[in-house]
Amino acid sequence: MLSNELMKRRVCDMMMMEMKVMMKEVINRCSVLYNFDAEEAERELSLSNVSKVSKVSKVSKVSKVSKVGMCILKSKFPLPYSGEINEMQCNALCISSGLYTQCKSLKKDDKEYCNKCQIVADKSRDNMPEYGTISQRQSMGILEYTDPKGRKATPYTKIMKKYNLTKEEVLEEGKRMGLTIAEEHFVEVNEKKRGRPALKTKEEKPVKGNKGRPKKAKKVVEIDGEQEDLFASLVASINEETVVEKAEETVIEKAEETVNKKEANKLQEKAEKEAKKLQEKAEKEAKKLQEKAEKEAKKLEKKESKKVKEEVKEEVKEELEEEEEEEIYKKCKDENGKKFIKSEKTGIVYDLDKYNENEELVPVGHWDNKTKAIIFSKIAEESDEESDDDYDE
Repeated sequence: MLSNELMKRRVCDMMMMEMKVMMKEVINRCSVLYNFDAEEAERELSLSNVSKVSKVSKVSKVSKVSKVGMCILKSKFPLPYSGEINEMQCNALCISSGLYTQCKSLKKDDKEYCNKCQIVADKSRDNMPEYGTISQRQSMGILEYTDPKGRKATPYTKIMKKYNLTKEEVLEEGKRMGLTIAEEHFVEVNEKKRGRPALKTKEEKPVKGNKGRPKKAKKVVEIDGEQEDLFASLVASINEETVVEKAEETVIEKAEETVNKKEANKLQEKAEKEAKKLQEKAEKEAKKLQEKAEKEAKKLEKKESKKVKEEVKEEVKEELEEEEEEEIYKKCKDENGKKFIKSEKTGIVYDLDKYNENEELVPVGHWDNKTKAIIFSKIAEESDEESDDDYDE
């Protein structure tokens, strides 16, 4: 028979186990959203010994991995396009550090683009994204693609210099991301210098002389200051082009960082909402379990009390039966020497002959301990007289 305290402990243990399972489910979902080790987080929160995982958590984890995990997993530094296409991601191209790569966001329903790229495509005349599509880039060589505005991707060797990367580091990061980096990206490309072309000096054609005396040749006076100004203007124009190029790259990088931050904030808000819903669900389930446990405890209390009462009745009955069984009878005699039996417990005297015949206890009187004699009752005397009369007849 369980006590109330033991029952309450068991119910509390069950509730704690359910709460831990729900917490483990939340950690698994967040690990998929934010790309961290769920097992390590469970060990830190002392949840590693919880082995029970609901079917819902397993299904939700698979769905999150297949849909969200691909746009959340990010490389440590920009990686170039090497001919790969992910069918679940947006079909548009995005520019990252001057590299034209596939957009990392997921497609919207059954459409080709994500929400952001779809808006840009809808506003364009040809219903195309700003930088083209991954299908268009795949139809050309890895280094041959130009966007709708005629721009080409930045050589990856330049990106490697900017981030101070080696070929081994790039290949290792590509392997971690599941990509095979094409060898063309590691070949140095001679870029054409931007700016105004260098001035060409015109050769003076020989002038045919007229008849007569030759004219005196005019002296050309060269001013060093003008040459220096021209050279300075050329250098300034080249510097302006470089500054503009760097400014464009900086603006593009900042825009990408802003977009990534917005996406991260949206995902974080979504995760917080999911966690809040799960917490509310867990609280409701815990409340239901507590109410159910209280009802079960009351039912058990009623059953136990009823059972106790029945056991007490049975014990009393057994005691009475034992007392009856333990009653002792002894033989006694009247004044005439006739034998009877008497109860040591009650003092009632019974007819010995009838007891010997059919074990029937027929009382005839009671035993007086003071006189040590039988005091016969009137009913017994009358019955004896009647029996004597019948016998005489």
